[in-house]
Amino acid sequence: MLTPCRNFSLMHPRDRLVEIMQRIYDYSMTTTSGGNLSLLDSDGDMWITPAGIDKGTLVPEDMVCVTKDGNIIGRHKPSSEYPFHQTIYQRNNHVKAILHAHPPALAAFSVIRQIPNTLVIPQAADVCGKVGIAKYATPGTQELADNITESLNDGYDIVLLENHGIVAIGPDLLTAFQRFETLDFCARIIIRAGLLHNSIYEAHPEICAITTAQPPNIMAYGITDTELDTKTLPENYILLRSIPLLKYGIEFTDGVASIVSKQTPVVIFQNDAILATGSSILKAFDRLEVAERAAQTVLYSLSLGKIVPLNSEQVGDLERKFPVNCGVFIIKE
Repeated sequence: MLTPCRNFSLMHPRDRLVEIMQRIYDYSMTTTSGGNLSLLDSDGDMWITPAGIDKGTLVPEDMVCVTKDGNIIGRHKPSSEYPFHQTIYQRNNHVKAILHAHPPALAAFSVIRQIPNTLVIPQAADVCGKVGIAKYATPGTQELADNITESLNDGYDIVLLENHGIVAIGPDLLTAFQRFETLDFCARIIIRAGLLHNSIYEAHPEICAITTAQPPNIMAYGITDTELDTKTLPENYILLRSIPLLKYGIEFTDGVASIVSKQTPVVIFQNDAILATGSSILKAFDRLEVAERAAQTVLYSLSLGKIVPLNSEQVGDLERKFPVNCGVFIIKE
């Protein structure tokens, strides 16, 4: 179990390496034999994780020091990838820490040779910095080191290695880890969203567009275990019908496809997001926009007095006049 430190930078280099590797391993972002970390100390010596030692049981004494003169100090050999660590430090004076790992989501992007979009969540682009791709080379070779440093010379803070994994750099190890963790989170969101969307499209041919977002008024309901009452204005109920509040985690399964339907075109995931569907991207966005305005209206109304929703007779009249048709509500205006 990790021991919180008030000032990570005051920890000994070997302790910093152990703590970050423990996070990476505990988060299932590396395997027993995979990944390596290094940092430069104030004397210019490189501290690096060892080769062939279980990443889940590392202790400070396992860390290896490679001095600036090239001497290796420690009871183990340094990581087999230490040549590219050395090359990066030699050619990039601003780099003081390097993280290399093969988390499944980012490894998947390395296989298809695409960069995850860091604009999928707020602040991710700022945390990650610039992300690039380095050409494939055999692990542990100078060619790999050259390919990585060539990409870093273009100003990248994270480099995806073709068919391999990822390298994140930073002015310190914690920054490198934050960049790595944030990019991996973006990659997992993109993959899970794709799986979720595909399951909905397969189950509902009438749905041609899906949008997910985290608008502030909707998320007030997403974090308070309170369902949004859409029976406040005709437009709200016509376009949204009732919006179920689903337990967090179901969005990572195929279960959503059985809940979304012609009668339920919009759902809210607790502590996560809203999902809106439609026969076109404009209609899906319209529902998203109407849902956010509906939530805002209700929140405003609560500050003024008691809400008086439409009664069952009025709702029934709306359902007769504006029936569901192939996932789209017919609005005659």
